[in-house]
Amino acid sequence: CKTILRNHMSPVTSVIFLRSHNLTEGPALITAGRDKVLNVWAVRNSYKHTKTIPTYEIIEDMCAISSEFVCTALADANSDVDLAQLPAELVLTTGDRGAIRLWDAQQPTALWSAPRYSAEDDPVTALVLDPVRATLHCATLQHVLHAGPISLLCSGPPPVADNVHTDKAPAHGQA
Repeated sequence: CKTILRNHMSPVTSVIFLRSHNLTEGPALITAGRDKVLNVWAVRNSYKHTKTIPTYEIIEDMCAISSEFVCTALADANSDVDLAQLPAELVLTTGDRGAIRLWDAQQPTALWSAPRYSAEDDPVTALVLDPVRATLHCATLQHVLHAGPISLLCSGPPPVADNVHTDKAPAHGQA
């Protein structure tokens, strides 16, 4: 282990890498956890901690997303986000409140929050982006997989993926 990063007060739930975080600091590592913060680490500077961003919710998962994917969706939603000022890469998070939020790792507050992707008792717990198809995949606590174009971030939940069973999986060793 080359470096140990210490700045979270509870378990870390997600780690992502941003290639173009900041022109002066270069790439960054973003860590999130159950302590309700995002921590930003400058990779070029031996993983120097550069910022803590309060999220006010436990972060379950996050993914990096290119600003080109979100610009159209935000423009269609008449968002107040200044699209000309977006960095090349942004961060999507999901937390214990079930909402998906968009962050610029250089700003202290979320840029935008999507409508709930799931029922109140079924929060989104995992996110993954397919950059080739510009598709966002979300998994919920109740085993539902949503998949759809990123533009659906602004209009509500994407459809439940075909051929996905939402029943609980059999116990280990059972068929």
